[in-house]
Amino acid sequence: CHTVDGSRGIGPTFAGLWGAERRFDVGKSKDSGTLNADKNYIRRSILKPHDQVVLGYPDQMANFSNLKKDVISGLAAYIKSLKNVPRQGKEAWE
Repeated sequence: CHTVDGSRGIGPTFAGLWGAERRFDVGKSKDSGTLNADKNYIRRSILKPHDQVVLGYPDQMANFSNLKKDVISGLAAYIKSLKNVPRQGKEAWE
């Protein structure tokens, strides 16, 4: 669902995600406004994906609340490693 090469998928790409601004679809999210993607954002997106639906994407992320802390930390580290991979398209708000 999420790509790592910067191309658009069903969900936002992980390429260049770390540190990037995320804007949420106010009509689909509990949160409004924007956040920068960091470890806390990644963790919450995995555990409570319907709280922060990125603008331009459907609210269809599965809940992975059964994942252990070390697995989530590993996923965050992997996404951080893709920080400098360029995105191939623009996000809905750009």
